[in-house]
Amino acid sequence: MIEIALLSAGTLLLLALAFTGVSVVALLTYSFPGRIFQGLFLGTACVSVLSTILTGRILNLGDSGLEVIEGSTLIGKLLLLVLAGVAFSVCVAWWLWRLGNKHPPLRYTSEGLVDINRLTWYFIIFYVAFSLLPLAFAPKFAFQASLVYPLFVWLALLLAIRTTAVDPVLVIRQALSLIVLSSLIAAIVKPSLVLQPGYASLIPGFNLRLWGVTSHANSLGAVSGILLVLQFIEKPRHFLLHHSLTFCVLVALLLTQSKSSIAGAFLGLAVLFIWRIWFGSKLDGKRPKRVLLGTIALLFLGATALGVVWLAINDPSLWYAVERRLDPRAVGLLSTFSNRLQIWEFAFWRGMESPLFGQGLSMWDLQTRLSIGMTSAVSAHNMFLQTFSRAGLFGLVTLLFLLAAMIRFAAQAATFSSGGSVALLAMFFARSVTESSLQPTGILGAEFFTFMALLVFSSDRAMLARKAIVLKTTISQAERFKERDKSEQICRANVVSKT
Repeated sequence: MIEIALLSAGTLLLLALAFTGVSVVALLTYSFPGRIFQGLFLGTACVSVLSTILTGRILNLGDSGLEVIEGSTLIGKLLLLVLAGVAFSVCVAWWLWRLGNKHPPLRYTSEGLVDINRLTWYFIIFYVAFSLLPLAFAPKFAFQASLVYPLFVWLALLLAIRTTAVDPVLVIRQALSLIVLSSLIAAIVKPSLVLQPGYASLIPGFNLRLWGVTSHANSLGAVSGILLVLQFIEKPRHFLLHHSLTFCVLVALLLTQSKSSIAGAFLGLAVLFIWRIWFGSKLDGKRPKRVLLGTIALLFLGATALGVVWLAINDPSLWYAVERRLDPRAVGLLSTFSNRLQIWEFAFWRGMESPLFGQGLSMWDLQTRLSIGMTSAVSAHNMFLQTFSRAGLFGLVTLLFLLAAMIRFAAQAATFSSGGSVALLAMFFARSVTESSLQPTGILGAEFFTFMALLVFSSDRAMLARKAIVLKTTISQAERFKERDKSEQICRANVVSKT
C-alpha cells in the first residue's frame, strides 16, 4: 500500500510539474513571440551537443576495427523530453493566440503567410504519411516514441518563424557554428570523445578522423559543408569574426575526411560562384562572361587532374582504392558503391512488398538487417528509396509535394540571394543520392539541421524578396503619383498665367 501511495504521489507530482512547465513556457511564448524561434532552435542544437558529450562516448581502435563505447543516455533522453515539452508549449501558445484573436508582429506579408502555411501543411502531411500511417497499415507493427514527439518540434519551429524578430538565417548559422566549434574544442579537451583513431586517411601521415559532437564524421561533415557555403552566401559586418569562423569551419570539414561532404561543399561553392559571375557581377567589357566561365571550367578540370595525380602518388593502388570502402572502420562494407547498389535494390523490392504504406519502422530493425547480412544498414542511403521503403507511395508522393514547394521557394529567392538558395538546393539533392538527407523523426541529427538550413533560407529569403518587390512597386507608384500631381500643378499654373 505504501509503495502504491508513493507511486501515485510521484505521478501526480510529475503531472503538476509538467503542467506548470507547459504553462510557464506558453506564457513566455505568448508574451515574447519574437524570440521563440531563436531560443527553440538554439536549444535543439544545445541538446544535440550535450546528448553526445554526456554519454561519455569513447572511440577506440580495437582488434576488430573501430569500437564505439557508449555510456548512459539517460540525461540525454531527459533533455530531449524537456525539448519536446517546450515545443508542445509553443504550439499551445499559438493555439491561444488563435483563440484570443491576438496577432503578434509578423515577419512576412499576408501573401507570404499563405505560402508559409501551405509549406507547413505539406510538411505535416508528409510527416503523418512517413511516420504515423505505417503504424496502422504496415505489415508489421512497430512503435517508438520518436515517431510522435518530433512533430511538435517541427511544428513549433514552422510556427515560430512567422513571428521571429531575429533573422532566422542568422539563427541557423549560430546553431551550426555551435556544433562545429564545440567539436573542435572537444577535439582538444577530450580527443577520445570525438576523434576516430587508425583511420585510413587520404592525408599522408594523418590517421585521425573528426566525429565531433555528432553521431558520425559524415554528420559533422554535412553540417560543416552547409555552414561553409552559408558563410560565402551572406557575409556579416564583422570582418575578423567572419573569416575566423570560416577558417574553423574549413578545418572541421577537412578533418572529418567525409568525401561526400567535401564534394557537396565544393558543388555548392561552385554553383554560388558561377551564378554570381553570370548574373550578379559587373564584369569588364573586355573580358566577356563566357570567356571567364571558360577559364573557370579549365581551372576546375586542372584542379581535378592534379587531385587525381596526387592520389595516384599517395596511393599507387588508386583504382583498388576507388573500389574499396570509403569508410573502412565505421559501417563495414556499406559505403562501397557495389554494396550501396545492393542496399538500394533491397530497399526497393522490400518496399514493393507493401507499395502503398511501406514497411514502417520495422524496415530497418535488427531482425531485417541480420536477415540480409548488413547489420549496419540503418537506412536506404537514398532519400527517395528510404521514404518509399518506409512509407510507400503515400509517403513518396507527399515528399515530392514538399520538395516541389521548396524548389519553388528556392527559385523565388535565387535572385535575391544571388544564387544562395540554388547552391543549398544543389547540395541537398546531391547528398540525397547517397544519404537519407531528410529524416523527420530525428531532430538531433545532422539531417535535421541541414534540412532546416535549406528550408529556412529558401522560404525566408523568398518572402523577403517578395516583400522587397511589393515595397519597390509601392514606391514607384508613389513616385508616379507625385510626378502626375506635379505636372497637374504646372498645367494649372500655366493656365492661370495665360488668363
